[in-house]
Parts: sequence; structure tokens; C-alpha cells
Amino acid sequence: MGGEGLRSSSNRLTIKVAATALVSVLVLVGALLAVFRGYGPGVLASHDGVTQGAGDEVAIDMVSDSSNTANTLGTIQHCVSVAAGTPITFDVVIDGIPPAKDLRGFNYMFAPASGSSLDPNFFVTAASSVTGGQNILTAQGLGTVLDLSSVPGASAALNGFTIAVTDLDGTAETSPPTPRGVMTRFTIATTNAANGVYKMALTDFELFNAAAASYPIDTLLDGEDGYGVIAIGDPCPAAPPTPTPTPTPTEGDTDGDGVSDTDEPSCGGDPFDANKRPERLDLTGDNDGDTQIDEGLPPGSDGFDCDGDGWTGAEEMVIYSAGSTENDQDACGNNGWPADLDPNNAMGIGDFNSFTSPSGPDDGHGTFAYFGHPVPDAGRTSEERWNLGSGANIGIGDLNALNPQVAVSTARPPMLAGTPAFGKTCPWPP
Repeated sequence: MGGEGLRSSSNRLTIKVAATALVSVLVLVGALLAVFRGYGPGVLASHDGVTQGAGDEVAIDMVSDSSNTANTLGTIQHCVSVAAGTPITFDVVIDGIPPAKDLRGFNYMFAPASGSSLDPNFFVTAASSVTGGQNILTAQGLGTVLDLSSVPGASAALNGFTIAVTDLDGTAETSPPTPRGVMTRFTIATTNAANGVYKMALTDFELFNAAAASYPIDTLLDGEDGYGVIAIGDPCPAAPPTPTPTPTPTEGDTDGDGVSDTDEPSCGGDPFDANKRPERLDLTGDNDGDTQIDEGLPPGSDGFDCDGDGWTGAEEMVIYSAGSTENDQDACGNNGWPADLDPNNAMGIGDFNSFTSPSGPDDGHGTFAYFGHPVPDAGRTSEERWNLGSGANIGIGDLNALNPQVAVSTARPPMLAGTPAFGKTCPWPP
């Protein structure tokens, strides 16, 4: 472990630990140590294609700036170029905690990427995984920390430096409200390093949930992919292609056009031909291949989701108080995507907040703007727009229609390949 050993956490681990909590501590310690004993140094995590949805994405960001916090990330920078002797600060970040999972700890180790090396004069002088406001484990509150990481210092080699940290009893991070953030921030010294280009890889990578169970990461962007590059006295190599949201077609959408195979035939499309999707009013030209432009959907299509946003035509007629299924021919924007309550052509915390803010006067049903009100309600205007579940009252069911932890098409629409819509922009303009 870089010759530094494991850091004692006695200064962070409170003495007042109940017997049951102590058992949990020992289980977690055992789990962490088992990970390192079970893998040999240099075992690399898998490098999948960028999914931007179904799972989590971990990356090395070589430029640590104010955009990287406990719950936000800026643009991922693949490389930094400095002269020998210049300290370097960089972040290991995570973009996306998987649905139905939480994050309470993680471990990983630095190694050279394939065909590369790490200069022996690279030393880790600082490493932080639990700084409030900076690291993701603090976003929802930090409890007792068990830190078995290597100890930073003037002789702590980057090659083999290990991070192993767990928040034992704080609130486990979930998305929402924490979609992404900095896992660990590092500073390394480069004095006497030789000129050249060095690529860092992250090995033995594991994430831990609140039950102390580990799960693998979905996507890793490190030196094996052109990220995590240190250039000493040399220019940075060309940047790798920018990761873009390119979800693969999910089961049930053979042609990958964002409309399910089950719904597409009744909507006038061909589930096996992406060039024959159900006719759309927000797209140009003839979309379904019948030589007509912007015609209505076929009779009987109202029971199906023809634009792939997760709601059927009949449901959108209720939500938009419309007399036809035209809203089911427009997948994006506030007037086409029911999830876009806070109009920005994306789904996020603002859409959840719109149920309760701003508050209105008490009309006999409470003071909230929409949440808790019956539909229709003479004391409110356009409250049907928030009635996402078509119930008699606007409530938890309507929030759950957007909840990424709930496996329903409204929260995980076909147009996003069945992945959670939270934190994503609609695939087309509003």
C-alpha cells in the first residue's frame, strides 16, 4: 500500500460505540480488508462504454475547481501539464448513484495504466474523502468515519496509494438528492519527477452500501481511457472523445427509437425500423413513413405511449386538459413531457419542489400550492398539470411518478432507454 500502511482512525472513530454498532464496524472492516486480500495489485476495474444512466460513472478529473463539490461536478478534464516541482490537485468523482442503491463507502488503489508508469517521485501529500461540502459522503450528513486509507505524506507514493473509507452511521447517500460529487480530492508533489506523460489507473474499485455490501462500478474513466493523465514538462495528449449520453436500446425497444415495441404498432410506427417512429409534431418531416406530415395518431392510440415520455395519450389529455392526443406527439418541453413541471426541458429537483412552492392561501385544503389538493379544485388554477397519476388528489403517487427509485415508465421513460429521468435533459428540444 505504497509503503505507508493503513491509517488509524482512532481520532475519528468515537469511543461511544454500542455493542451492535461495534459488530457493524467489524463487519465493514472485514469487508474492506477482504476486498484488498481478494485482489492482487494491478487488477483493473472493467471499462465499459459510457452509459450515462443505468449505473454509476467514476472518473479522474485532473482539474479540481469550484464546480466540483459534495453534490455537483463540472466538466471532466482528462489531463494536466506542469513543470516538475509543481503540486497537482485532482479529484476522483462519481456521476450517478445507481437506482435502488445507496453509497456509504468506497475503496480503490492507484496503479499505472497499461503501457504507462507512475514516476517514483509522485507523492500524495493530501487526500480527503470526508471534508464537509467537498466530498459526496458528507452531502446528506456525516456520521462516524472508518478510514483505512493510506496516510498522505512526503514519502507516500502515488503508485499503490489506497483509499478505503466508510461512513458507518451517517445517512447513506442516495440520488436524489445527491446525484454526483467528489469522492476524494488529492494533492501530489512532483519534485524531481522526470519529464514525460504518466497515466493513472484505479484498481480494486468497490462501492459499499448501508448494509456493508459491495457492488461494482458501472463505468470507469481513468488512464486506460485517456483520463487521469499527468504531463511533466510535456504537453497533454489530445483529449479522448467527450462522453455523450448514448444509451443502448433496452429490452422492449428493438430499434432504439425511444418508443417501446409494445406501444409502437398501435401508434403507427414500426418497432423494427427506427426511421418509422410514431408521427411527431416536434420533429420535422414524415416520421412514420406514410408520406404524410404532422398527421394525427391512429384511432385507438390513446391507450399507448406514442412519444416515449412515459405517459399514454389518454393520460396526457387529462394532464394538459386537452381535447386530443397531440401532446403525445411531443416528447419534450413543459407542453409535451409531463415530468417537466419546472420548465427547463430537464427533470430535476425543481420539478419536485414545484408541488409545494410557492405556497398559496389556505383554501380549505392547506396552504401548499398543489400538493394535497383534490382535482379539480376551484381554489387552484391548472392543478391538473400536477396530477401526474390521474388520481383524485395530488399527492405521493404523483411524486412517485417522477421518483427514480420507482420502476415505472414515467420515472424511467422509453425515450431515455428505461433509465431514471432524474438529472437528465430530454433527448429533443422543447
